[in-house]
Parts: sequence; C-alpha cells; structure tokens
Amino acid sequence: MIHPLWAEDEPKKAGFPYTFSVTPIAGFLYGQGEEIVYLNETNETYLSQLLWDMKPLVYFGTALDFSRKKPLEKWGVFATLSMKFGLPMKTGIMEDRDWDPGLDPSGGLTNYSVSDASIDGAFLLDFLSGASLPIRSVVLGKAYLGLSYMRLKWSGNDGYYQYPYSGRSEGSFTGPIITYSQDWLLLFGGLSASVYVIPKLALSLSFQGGPMLKYTGEDNHPVKNMQYIDRIIGGFYLEPGACIVFSPTERLSLGLNVSWRYIKGKPHGADYGRQTGRDKNGKYALIGNNAGAGYQALDSSLSATIRF
Repeated sequence: MIHPLWAEDEPKKAGFPYTFSVTPIAGFLYGQGEEIVYLNETNETYLSQLLWDMKPLVYFGTALDFSRKKPLEKWGVFATLSMKFGLPMKTGIMEDRDWDPGLDPSGGLTNYSVSDASIDGAFLLDFLSGASLPIRSVVLGKAYLGLSYMRLKWSGNDGYYQYPYSGRSEGSFTGPIITYSQDWLLLFGGLSASVYVIPKLALSLSFQGGPMLKYTGEDNHPVKNMQYIDRIIGGFYLEPGACIVFSPTERLSLGLNVSWRYIKGKPHGADYGRQTGRDKNGKYALIGNNAGAGYQALDSSLSATIRF
C-alpha cells in the first residue's frame, strides 16, 4: 500500500511504528482462460484448444495490509492479504478448435464450435510479504515474496458448430454443453517503486513473477457423459503492474490499479478421464500426458484504503 508523503512531515509521535489498513476493491478482469490438448507427449503441437472468455469478469474484494506508518523514515517490513470474488455472469464466448491429423494430415483446422460462456464462480487470493526501503526522500522501494491461488469456473451453453469433415458440416446446439474450471497455485517474487510526485499523489510500478506450482483443470461434458481431470506441475507466471494513488487525508487513499497477469502451464500434464451418467460414475483412468493450460487477463480496479 502507498502512504501519503505529506504525513511524513508531521511531528514524530511515540508509539508503535506500524499500522493496519483495510482496502475495499472493485474491478474487472479482461482476458481468457486456455484449455489445451497436445497431439502427443513429445511435442507441443495442438490437437485441441478451448478459449474461455472473461470480457469482462466483474469482481469485488478487499485487502488487509500491515506496514510502517511512515515508510519513508526508515526501512520496514510489510504484509498484504487480498481476496477477490467474481460475480456470476455471462463473460463472452467459448471457442473450441481441433486439428485432427486423421482428418487433415496437412495440419489444418478440422473442427470449430462456439458457445456462450458464463462464469459460475471466481475466487482469487494473494498473500505477499517483504521489506520496504526509502531510496530518496520521495522514492520508496519494495521487495517481496508471495503466494497466489486462483479458482475460476465457466459453463458453456447453446452455440453452433462447423465440422466440415463429418456428415453434419454445420449446425447448432442448445442447453448446457460443457463446464470447465481452473485451479492455479503460484509462487512469486516481486519488486516495486513508488514515486511521490506531490505530497498527496504517488505513482507506482511493479513487476512480479515466478514458477507456476500446480494446476488442476476439470472438464465436464454432460452431452457425452464424460469428465476429465488435468494435472500440471510446473510452468511460469508474470505480472507487471502500475497504480496511481491520491491521499486526501492521512487515513484515506484512493487508488486506480492496472496489472496484466500471464500464466502458462508446463506442457504435457497428466489427463485423466471417466465416464459419467446414471450408474456409470467410475474411477478416473490415465488417458495420457498431453494436457496443457494457460491464463492471461488485464486486471483494472478502483480501491479505497482506510488506515487505523
């Protein structure tokens, strides 16, 4: 969190040098989740790709912060916990593309379908902790480590298909077609620098990134009575960000925050499947090591920080 610079000029008060703050947040995500099936276990050629829209996904949340009251006086430590909850809503479309070499050996697109995509649930949790260091009288640097957990669940309904290599080259379908969820666990390190342009206004740039520790995807096809589970260990995560903060009082700051999150799972994760439906819910069996996943989204939000 960014503190107002003009509060640094007040007479020093004895007491505990740290403070707690609460930050209500409202914003949106604009991007896509990506579901991938690779052709085989040895290369990264796509057999299938599904793109799930968040265009946009609206969320509300809050952040809790513990940090120095006057961080420009001397170095200190800080910790921040943030939670965001996405609203159930229609978020765009789901596109499903297939490149079946058995139908087209040249590698061309063989199947294409589009469905309406809706978010059924979204939860994002971030925890980070580190140290702050005044670099100059109006510049504050931070270094930190953190963990991030994300869960997103979509459903695809209605739509149309184009299957030029089958007897039904194109048509439409209605009702629930597919549901899909992503669970991501990320470990990251980050750096940020805040510049106090004027005592009440600060600009901040940040960059964080690290390994994607674990991904689990669940894919349900009620029409086909099939359910798939993908598990990926490894990958990478990047997130640059910027914010501008105006502090009308010592205890209140208003912020505009923008960041871009990009995650790519390591290729060739394990793909498990089972048949579902009445009296058919059996155990999962390994289909192959050809699962993949990705995520990218612009995160834009407004915030109001209240210090105690």
